[in-house]
Amino acid sequence: MEYQLYFLMLAYRWQIGKFYTEPSDFANFAKLSADFLHRKMEKDKRLFQVRCSSKNPLSNSEINQLIAQSWQTIAELYGTQANTLLASVALVVVTEDLSKHPPLILTLQENKNQLSEIIFKPATLLFTVKDMEGITAAQLVSFHSQIKPSWQLDFSYENQVVLKPLTHGENDNHPVFVAYGLSWGDLPIEKRESLLPGLQKLLWHGASGKYALMYLFPNILMCQWQFSHIDAAAALMMEKLDRKNSFYRSFPEKNFRRSSMRQLQKELQAIKKIDVDTRYTLSRLKQAINTLEVNRSNLLVQMEDVVQKVANGRGWQVDWIGDTLAKKIKHQIDALTTRQIYLEGQLIHLGASESRWQVELEMKRVMATERLNRQGSIITLVVVMASISQIFGVTSLLSHEVKTDYWWKMSDTIINTGLNFFFTSPTIYLLVALFFIIWIMFKKTN
Repeated sequence: MEYQLYFLMLAYRWQIGKFYTEPSDFANFAKLSADFLHRKMEKDKRLFQVRCSSKNPLSNSEINQLIAQSWQTIAELYGTQANTLLASVALVVVTEDLSKHPPLILTLQENKNQLSEIIFKPATLLFTVKDMEGITAAQLVSFHSQIKPSWQLDFSYENQVVLKPLTHGENDNHPVFVAYGLSWGDLPIEKRESLLPGLQKLLWHGASGKYALMYLFPNILMCQWQFSHIDAAAALMMEKLDRKNSFYRSFPEKNFRRSSMRQLQKELQAIKKIDVDTRYTLSRLKQAINTLEVNRSNLLVQMEDVVQKVANGRGWQVDWIGDTLAKKIKHQIDALTTRQIYLEGQLIHLGASESRWQVELEMKRVMATERLNRQGSIITLVVVMASISQIFGVTSLLSHEVKTDYWWKMSDTIINTGLNFFFTSPTIYLLVALFFIIWIMFKKTN
């Protein structure tokens, strides 16, 4: 039996404004052992294959060490940009009978302090290879976990690989992990010695580069990488948007009257931020859907190439099981399209809430403007009256001879009755200003 690892590396990637690229000098790649194969795919990807033969099934700790050591070899070639350029890792268990192989168990870390185990078991038949007599010679099966569909590998632990829930940020490093099983089907024992070399050449040793696994895996793994992290991001955005829309729809009218302008403005800014985040997620969704559609078309062409140019010429028949591989990508596209439609609908609800908040804020502003206008008129009237009284009071002290004019009589009346103190004393003005400032501060806090 044999264990094969496939590491899909990006040839280049932009991350947080920095450009990462694979080493320009591939002389060091020639120093890899015979168990390491690598091939440039479509100018923007490179696929590494690592093979490890074993007489008996490897334990889960040995499989873990194999993944860690293989990655260490590749990481030394790529240097500091290795983690950034790693897109996906696939493990293929090659054996005569998958049902006799023990379950694949890897360590899962859900948070900093909690470690658990996740079990991968054979689930979906992807394709079979038959000889000219119609006997199944090989079949590829995908492994599924019983908890969640998507995981990423964490190589930060020394000599150990840990699975973590997939991250969703566009600039995160999120190498997706998938597992497959390849069994030799129903080939009679007497035929295996003569047929297996040709079958193995078809699957991963073809000199032309059109051999099945190394030819198909880049697109398969790339689609899984593209789908998984954008699907996780969209799911998180949907949850956040649902929660916010529920809050805004149930917000009572009386709470608007109790809210200050500052509180309304703060919440309006929060709504606008969610709107921007949602639109950004929608743009990523649209881009991912378009990319998956292109990759699905490429995969269909590659599947036909495997049948027409490789398998048929060597006496093999490939059965794609109803195009299971291409249908899986189609299901991924449909899943992302559903999330896109849902987010667009929720975005309309959010826009209605934004309009509601905007109307309430404008009403608050109008009311505040009217109140300030009234207060300004009152203050202006008080100041004008005080200024007139001040003039009359001072003039009456300078001239007591002229008292025929009406306004001079009014001034004398104010002075004689003691009202001039009310209009001329600075203390009165200070008290009025103080009470006005206290009133303004009280209104702002409410």
